[in-house]
Amino acid sequence: MKPKRTNILGNKEQKELQKNFKRVESIEPNSTRLDSAFSRVASICRVLDSFSVFDGYIYEFRGSLSNLRNNLSELHRLGWTDQQTRHIQIQMSLYNPNVQLFTFVTLQNEFLSTGSIHFQSRFEPIHFYGIRKRPEWELQEEKDKKMRSEYLDTMDALLLRTKQLMYFNQRTAKS
Repeated sequence: MKPKRTNILGNKEQKELQKNFKRVESIEPNSTRLDSAFSRVASICRVLDSFSVFDGYIYEFRGSLSNLRNNLSELHRLGWTDQQTRHIQIQMSLYNPNVQLFTFVTLQNEFLSTGSIHFQSRFEPIHFYGIRKRPEWELQEEKDKKMRSEYLDTMDALLLRTKQLMYFNQRTAKS
């Protein structure tokens, strides 16, 4: 798959980008790993989480953390991340089997035209302990509900019996 740019940018800016833009095939002809990892942003404006992509490439990192580091280094060496890079977003999921915890991590670097860098990170943990068995506090809450229900039923029965006795006592007192 050969990466291409669309004509969304102005002609002057596009010529500047093409002049400094290196294709992976021209440097490493057998680099199918990098070629297959890039997917072209087909539409003019595609929303990728909270960031709108107007023109560019999306690189999907797959594999272990060492593969991620190697791929980032290789992209930098090949000139894919340079002064025209406006946004880098890294999403990954981590699993810790000791505590049955999945964590989804999103790291975003946005390089603003003012020269400043805006960094955001988001960590979303997901616990799976509630799926297999119910936690103790939930069982205790259910027991408390049953006890309250029985208590209220007993109190209602006593109140009803008391009112019945008062009613019949009033009727017998009148006669």
